[in-house]
Amino acid sequence: MNQPTRLPIASELSASEALRLLDALETTPPADVQTQLLAELRELVLGVLKIAPEDFSPTRPLMDYGLDSIASTEIGTLFTARFGITVPPTVFFEFQDLTSFCGYLLSSHRAQLESRYALAPAAVPVPVATPAPVPPPRAAAQPQPAPLQHEAIAQASPAASGPLSIESLWQASALPSEPASSDEPAQALLDSQLATCRQATRLQLLRPDAPRLECATYGAGRPVLLLGGLVMQYDVMWRLQMQALGARHRLLMFHLPGCGAAELPARFSIDDLVADLVDLLDQLNIHEPIPVIGYSFGGVLAQAFALAHPERCAGLCISVSSPFSEGASDFPVLMRELQKSPRFMTLNRGWNMPALPAYQQVIGDFDLRPRLSSLKRPCRIICGSDDAYQPPAYSALIAAAVPHAELIEVAGAGHLLGFTHHEHYNQLLLEFLASLPTPEGPVEPPPPTRIFRPASTQTLETLADYVRQGEQGHCAILSAPAAQTAVLLNHLSQRGKREPGDYRAYFMTSLEEAFDAALRLARHHARNRTPDGAAGLLLIDASGYWARYFDPLQRGEHDALVPGVRVVASIAEALALLAGQGPRELAAVACVEAADASPQACDELIARLAGSGILSLLVEPCADPDWPLLALRESADLLVFGEGLGGFQAPLGAFLVHERVNNPWLMTPNESYVRHVMSNFGLPLRLAFDELMQRFAPGLPGDLLRQLRRIDGSSEATYQAHLRHGNSGYARIARMHGFAARFHEARGVRSRLRVDGQPSREIIDCFVNVGTCPRGLNPEDVIEQVGARHDPGHDYWQELSALLGERSGLPRALPASSNVTAVEAALTLGLLGARGERRKLLCFSGGLGFSMLSAASSRNETFDIFRQPFEPLHGHTVFIDPQAADAEAQLQAHLLSGEIALVWFETLQVDANAARPLPPALIALIERHREAGGYLVGVDETQTNLMTGRFLHSETQVTRPDIVALGSALCDSLLPMGVVLYRDDLEQRAGQRQPRRLADLRERGIVQLGAHIALNCLRALERDDALGQARAQGEYFKQGLLALQGEFPLIREVRGEGLLLTVQLDLAGTPAFVERSFGYLFWGHLLRDPQGGVAAAVCPIYNDCLRYLPPLNIDRAAIDLILANLRRALLRGIDGVLDECAEYNRTLGDTRTADFLAGLIPAKKKGATL
Repeated sequence: MNQPTRLPIASELSASEALRLLDALETTPPADVQTQLLAELRELVLGVLKIAPEDFSPTRPLMDYGLDSIASTEIGTLFTARFGITVPPTVFFEFQDLTSFCGYLLSSHRAQLESRYALAPAAVPVPVATPAPVPPPRAAAQPQPAPLQHEAIAQASPAASGPLSIESLWQASALPSEPASSDEPAQALLDSQLATCRQATRLQLLRPDAPRLECATYGAGRPVLLLGGLVMQYDVMWRLQMQALGARHRLLMFHLPGCGAAELPARFSIDDLVADLVDLLDQLNIHEPIPVIGYSFGGVLAQAFALAHPERCAGLCISVSSPFSEGASDFPVLMRELQKSPRFMTLNRGWNMPALPAYQQVIGDFDLRPRLSSLKRPCRIICGSDDAYQPPAYSALIAAAVPHAELIEVAGAGHLLGFTHHEHYNQLLLEFLASLPTPEGPVEPPPPTRIFRPASTQTLETLADYVRQGEQGHCAILSAPAAQTAVLLNHLSQRGKREPGDYRAYFMTSLEEAFDAALRLARHHARNRTPDGAAGLLLIDASGYWARYFDPLQRGEHDALVPGVRVVASIAEALALLAGQGPRELAAVACVEAADASPQACDELIARLAGSGILSLLVEPCADPDWPLLALRESADLLVFGEGLGGFQAPLGAFLVHERVNNPWLMTPNESYVRHVMSNFGLPLRLAFDELMQRFAPGLPGDLLRQLRRIDGSSEATYQAHLRHGNSGYARIARMHGFAARFHEARGVRSRLRVDGQPSREIIDCFVNVGTCPRGLNPEDVIEQVGARHDPGHDYWQELSALLGERSGLPRALPASSNVTAVEAALTLGLLGARGERRKLLCFSGGLGFSMLSAASSRNETFDIFRQPFEPLHGHTVFIDPQAADAEAQLQAHLLSGEIALVWFETLQVDANAARPLPPALIALIERHREAGGYLVGVDETQTNLMTGRFLHSETQVTRPDIVALGSALCDSLLPMGVVLYRDDLEQRAGQRQPRRLADLRERGIVQLGAHIALNCLRALERDDALGQARAQGEYFKQGLLALQGEFPLIREVRGEGLLLTVQLDLAGTPAFVERSFGYLFWGHLLRDPQGGVAAAVCPIYNDCLRYLPPLNIDRAAIDLILANLRRALLRGIDGVLDECAEYNRTLGDTRTADFLAGLIPAKKKGATL
């Protein structure tokens, strides 16, 4: 490890950087410094958290003792006053116990601390311990390789004194090499296919008392066994076949002994190689008959395998091979054939020539012709007309002996026809594979699956009841259905487990988001433990879906849209890969759909990972009545659930975190990693809870049923459930500010709040379903127009696509479950549909990404929490700071570089730039250079369409976008959704480049009920001229806010358009805590206003910003109430708000927080009257 040359000053050092420094240091200070520092920190923490010394442990998470954002600020303030060292505000959430916080301080402020304790630096370096790799399986013993015994092959050997190498054999060939063929593949093609090769998994199988086997696996679908030429590695032998065949098949590319890591025994035969193939297939749990493709000597082995095990062979494709040994050891002729392609010779420089003599005994004197007539499997034989090593006559002998064999001769091709004539060869292979029968019929790629089922009668009744009762469930409130579902999932996840433990639940809007969130948490967990580790992710998925999802261009693990994700098809492959991997290499192993899945295999995987530092993750599809999860005895660290939670009726996903995991997502601001506010979880979670109760209620214990009933009727029981089984940090924040109340009876712009033991009260609601309610909360016409008239057989999605196409001019549409998945689909489509070989994205700092894929377009210059913990992320995104002085020059240079595939931006950056418009000059440059630059233009309208008073906010600035993503405003307060609109030419290019990924995007996420709701919403908005009303009412609202700004200098700026408006406060010169957190305090104060509360939205990045997103049909009376509410708060000023917040927390019994807030008042620097 390298020791840094300098330590950054405190104001430059983030918590994650400190972690990297901690791991990089090769020396530690004397123990006395650590001891004294730990003792002083202990005293400070005990005083703030009011903990008895005997109850405190320095290795227990501080959150267990009640640490929250208030306490962390208080500790930080006292620490700075005492030590003169400033620490980042999030440091206590990154280093969660006192010991790790002490280590952070020693790594980043050692000199100051040594000076404080008057001790000299340590002279003796102490090595940093490296986590041990995961041990190999206990049952697999690695044999000692036997010594090589080569027999001389006179005609193949170079001069006795020269090395046995490919170069020397070039020179030993009797005849000069022929000129390169005109069919030589382009070097650019070979280079591009190397990325595909790197996606393959090299699997080593260790066998007691037998040589080690190796194969490479790639792709998904029906397995195909590929047997190559003598000791040819897969990335040479099959380089130009892998992408074509792997798109529809799982390729098993066997390495002959002596190739790669496959051990070369002293003596072996063709029969031994056949037995090796059987062992390989058994280890991979492949017992059904599969196609076998053999090339050159691999064709010989393929014939022998099919003869010995016809029940395991579905069909044979034999290329440039022979049925007997004549000519097989004529290596000079083989070399002349290989020399016909200089590029192949260059590619094959790593050929293990010293292993060739060992094959003399294998080739020997075999003759398979007498037995070939017994082969009853489909057989295609391919040969090259100009092959001097295995001439067409040899292939004709096979064809004559095998019943019904098909012989194809490729004109002008030699022994390298799979290389020089790869396109023709690949087509012949694909045709043959497609023709092979299976028990279900011909082998065809499975059609894309629509995961959502038609809306059931019960779902439609629940929808109507939900609207009548005025329910809601925005993800930032503590809803009862969320609590009930979390409690129930926790119970079910512990059933039958050997060591049960509690889980916390995080809810998302899709399986994709839930799975991504679980993987992000695993990476964050790994970053906290090993900051300079790779944080790799190993996925077990035989379906091929997740490989396409994370790497749609098939660029390889290190160059994917989400890098660092490796996909294998079986648990056996994963276990083999784990043999040399530790927590420095891997963050998690996730089992989605394994070819060899069984309860025993899953339990073995979880047990293998336990205590290793690598998290285990299981995906439960919920498709079967009996969940596979319930059959397991071991408890995974992370569990992921998809849309099956709600019976595949609505967009929903969840992931659960076991209590033994050091969860980094339990406090503000970390809860924002999984809490994107433009989602509505109310109806989906109601459907999920009902589905789970119908399925599992008969077996639930009585105390659990009573708890679920209490949650339904009590805000306190709901809070306690969120505290234990949800995001406890956010639950405390919601309670501290008044958002732990029960939100109900929601109509239009109004909701009622109910707290146990108190009368309910009405508020103006501009937050609880922020941006998802263009017609207000629970529009009543949905009961009749959708609930009563919905036809499960009608294609509402097609109708919605046509309507959106008319409004936007974009004829194509992809479904999505939320803003996040809409952005993901748009970025994927932009890369798939790019012109030429471009793959760079150009984006602007200021966007947010709530997933690893959407983070490809997201970065914030000030507070980049949505990228740093989850790296590696997409490596081909160019970010431009729109506020930079040279932004225009940077942008123009990139636009004209010829490298940009897609320019992606918001015309109004809503979240991370708090509703700041992108400078018009930048948008004008994008428009001006489109033809010359050749890039696609994509606009993120997920938060701006409709709400700004125009169908598309960008329509006056971007005349002809290629892609537009829509989101929140289509929900109509009920079902989360998103849509990506795009042009026909993208469809064509994407379909040619990756048809299966495009099919995934087109079909998988269609929710007909959601499409019906969106249709009803859009037609009503048009009928009522809602956009015109939004512009008029928005202007009235904005003028009222500007008038308040003129009266109260505490308002720094009013921004936004239509009814998407932001108020930025001026907090400069206030105490650090006020400057960082006053927005949350102001947010809660506005809600609790006894004269008329208002729920606004606080900006997740800039806490000095409040946002108002009321429905488009808000009237002026409601706007006046909002303005009056804000005016009353401004009159109180910062001191008055702090005082009210302190008193509120005192009524909650939280005297520590109350005293802290009250203590800030004398330090005030700015008030409402300044």
